Amino acid sequence: MEWILARLSLGVMVYLGYRFGFLGYIFNFWFVPLAVVGLVLGLFFDYLPHRPFKERDRWQNARVYPSPILNWLIMGQNYHLIHHLWPSVPWYNYERAYYATKPLLDAKGSKQSIGLLKEDFLGFVYDIFLGIRFHHGHPPEPLPEESPEIVVVSQEDPVSIAKQTH
Repeated sequence: MEWILARLSLGVMVYLGYRFGFLGYIFNFWFVPLAVVGLVLGLFFDYLPHRPFKERDRWQNARVYPSPILNWLIMGQNYHLIHHLWPSVPWYNYERAYYATKPLLDAKGSKQSIGLLKEDFLGFVYDIFLGIRFHHGHPPEPLPEESPEIVVVSQEDPVSIAKQTH
């Protein structure tokens, strides 16, 4: 029902805009900002933190691209791997949690760069303009089991570790 009402109200608004001459206003101040915000959110909050979408291992299915400027601009989503590993950490503590757990992330082989120019720039360009991936019918590989050689550094919340070290 909500879906129908949302589409109906959009249709009515576009019709009224056409009928009474403010359709340009609707496009300039509603649809264009919607498109820009949708692109920015999709790029910085979904695509870049998860690319290249090949890993299922929790330590490698998202990435960190450390930068104080990006941390401020995109509200910590450049430390998105921290969200995957410790969902209870609030976004404003991602950077501190990252630096507190960096040795563990290094040991687990977690991706810690944006990797656009180093890893697969053509794949990035392809994703931006087309974004269709075919997996050729291969079943997903099973998740790797935790290696017994890896020692857990701490079971504590990474933010409490960061507070102790600063």
